[in-house]
Amino acid sequence: MKTVLFRPFALLLSAGLLVSVPALRAQDEKPAKPEAEESSEEEPAEEEGVPEEFDADEFKQQMEEQEKEEKEAVAKMMKVFKPLEAEWTGTEKIEHEDEPLKALDKSWKDEWKGFFTFGGRYFEMTGQASGDNASSYRWICTWDTSAEVYRAWYFGDNAHNQYVGQLSDDGKHVVWKTRGQNGSTSQFEMVADGDRVKCNGTDRAPGGRPFSKQSSSYTRKKLEL
Repeated sequence: MKTVLFRPFALLLSAGLLVSVPALRAQDEKPAKPEAEESSEEEPAEEEGVPEEFDADEFKQQMEEQEKEEKEAVAKMMKVFKPLEAEWTGTEKIEHEDEPLKALDKSWKDEWKGFFTFGGRYFEMTGQASGDNASSYRWICTWDTSAEVYRAWYFGDNAHNQYVGQLSDDGKHVVWKTRGQNGSTSQFEMVADGDRVKCNGTDRAPGGRPFSKQSSSYTRKKLEL
């Protein structure tokens, strides 16, 4: 908003005598001293955090360095899945804690393949379970650099879920956890040892009470020549 300045005229009094009109006119005719003109153009306000000049080359270099650091971090953390990169066959079973639920205990055969995709940024496991629990499924795992956690998505014929993982204390496998909408929780881990993989998991009902446990054992498929 432009500021308007009011300059009231002072009434001139001198020893009780009024200044004559001609004298005033004479003063009016004198050229007024030029006053500094106010600039009609307002200077743009400086915005905090915005550089005076944008260097496209420098910005591009920063983005490339950031992308390189992220790729290196992902590659380092995804090495934990390397022992699972193969084809596996085995059995899974689920056992319930409460006696009335023992009738729901079951086991089934399972075959799956583990492999890296998108240059190693993701590790996928696609499998096929047979028997009473027959279904096909896919796991997709990766490392979240911003949150510094592993993330996994499970897609199956009759279920889908999301998991968050952390490295085990020895740094050799991932411990996965998930929470259901009803407050139930699950935790499991896959431990590779040469040509064998063992999995163990625990399901807890809302409130933390043990509900069931899962276990599985797989053997690496031998290449047929």
